[in-house]
Amino acid sequence: MVIGYDIDFNFILPDTICVELVKTVYDPQIPCEFHTIPLQQELDSMLASCIPFFGIPIFSNLDSSNKSIIIGHKFRNTQSDNKYNVDVYSYCVKKKCFDILPQFTFCTLYISNYPTSSSSYASLPFKFKLLKSPFIDLNTISINPKCVSLYLSKNNNYKPMFLNQKVNQIKIKYLNWDEYVHN
Repeated sequence: MVIGYDIDFNFILPDTICVELVKTVYDPQIPCEFHTIPLQQELDSMLASCIPFFGIPIFSNLDSSNKSIIIGHKFRNTQSDNKYNVDVYSYCVKKKCFDILPQFTFCTLYISNYPTSSSSYASLPFKFKLLKSPFIDLNTISINPKCVSLYLSKNNNYKPMFLNQKVNQIKIKYLNWDEYVHN
C-alpha cells in the first residue's frame, strides 16, 4: 500500500505538528546492489494512528558516475518481533540493469500530531486485477500526490519495484528480478 502522500507540502496547520528526521548513511565497505536498513520505529501502530512517514534517498555526491541511477526503496514488516526494515536497491536506467548502490543518506520523515481531518495524507491500498500490475486508481479519490512511499505489510515480496505514477493512477513496476537471480 502507499503509505503517505502530500499534494503540495503547503502546511497551513497548527504548530503542534512535529517532524522527526532519521538519517541513515550508506557508505559500504563492500559495494552491493541491495541493502537492508533496520528501523527502530514500529510502523503498524503508526499506520493505525494515521501518522505519516516518508522515505527519501539522497545521493552523497551527484556526478557523472551516478546520473543514470535510481535508488528505490520499500518499507516492510519483517514478520518477526515487530521489526521493520527499509530495503534499498539501485537501478541504472541507461544500462537497464541493477547497479552498485552509491554512497547516499536515507532520510525517513515521521510526522506526528498531524490532524486526522487533513486530506493531505492517507493509506491507499492497491487494487488487483487478473494479469495486471497492482494499481491505485487516483480518479476515484480525486488526488494527485507529489510524494509517496511504499509499505509492504507482509514479508513475502522480495522483488525490487518502483512506483510508476501517471495522472490517474499509481502502478507497481517490477524490475526483472529473474535475470539478476540467475546471473
